[in-house]
Amino acid sequence: MLREELRKLFKRRLVWVVFLGIMILIGVSQCYYKLGYFSGERFQKLQEQMALFEKHKGELTEKRLEDFFEDSERFAKRNVGWVSESGWSFEYMEQFLDEDGEVLWVDRVFPGVHFPIQFGDFEGWTFFLDELPGFIKFVLIFIAVAFSSLFTYERECGMQEILLCAKRGRQRCVRAKVAGAFLVTNGLYLFALVFPGAVSLMLYRGIGADTSIQMTPWLRQSQLEMNYGELFFHTIFLTFIVINAILVLTLIVSFLAKSPMTAMCITLGLLFLLRPDFMSISLNENEIANRITAMTPVNVLDTMNLAKQMPVMVCGVKLQWITIAEMAYSGVLALGGILLFSVLAKRQRYDAS
Repeated sequence: MLREELRKLFKRRLVWVVFLGIMILIGVSQCYYKLGYFSGERFQKLQEQMALFEKHKGELTEKRLEDFFEDSERFAKRNVGWVSESGWSFEYMEQFLDEDGEVLWVDRVFPGVHFPIQFGDFEGWTFFLDELPGFIKFVLIFIAVAFSSLFTYERECGMQEILLCAKRGRQRCVRAKVAGAFLVTNGLYLFALVFPGAVSLMLYRGIGADTSIQMTPWLRQSQLEMNYGELFFHTIFLTFIVINAILVLTLIVSFLAKSPMTAMCITLGLLFLLRPDFMSISLNENEIANRITAMTPVNVLDTMNLAKQMPVMVCGVKLQWITIAEMAYSGVLALGGILLFSVLAKRQRYDAS
């Protein structure tokens, strides 16, 4: 029955169009923007740049910065012309220099950070974690398009009455539909995560995983004591939880909605209308309300944005926003799964007598 449900799903042209469109869009974006870095002089200079950061990696001190800038000046002199075109990491290192080009004290650059900062290359991780939310959002769109009509379609075309004629037909069909939805969704999620990740890994070789996230300028004030390797694993966990939580909520909406179009509109509305840039217009920049809307699915996928948010005190415990998001969506997934499997899937009116 699982195979039949998958066949029925991909028999719909809109599902095929969206599914293939997402895969092509991700593939083309990676090939177009990154293939040029894999050969020629550009690749060689990028490797030299990463080697320079690796040479000086370790706990951030003024002496380490002085040695790095001394070597980086020699690198720049050897590569005049290439430097200004590449968008390289050295431009981001200006945060450690004053107006006269002198190295600043570390505590002046990170006044609110009270733990050691690990110096190292961060450009590859910054670019990867910055572009990843855009790919994961495509999966949310696919969920809304493909699965909002998963149950409403049967009700609309009369298939529900046929299923009720078979012993436990509806129950077996529900299990097959849910299993198929999770299989396809997580397959697409893995592609959106693994393909760009593999390209970045081949290009940057994972260098800088032990670099503190505060090295990226827009995370300089972050209170999260974490390196990029740890942030990457938190990103995997959080995006996986969010994707599956949204899938469960979409299936619930599909169970309860009157028509496929209604279910799709509700799902898309929940995903994309409750955004800070949208809600702030009607909420007049209310800080509390905007913090709440910042926890909507489209926003929590951006773990770098969560990492730069100031922690909050809850019952005397300092909680980071990335931790809050993980706990919140784990709860949504657990409660949604209980509601779907223990309540909706076993409702008497869906079972044969």
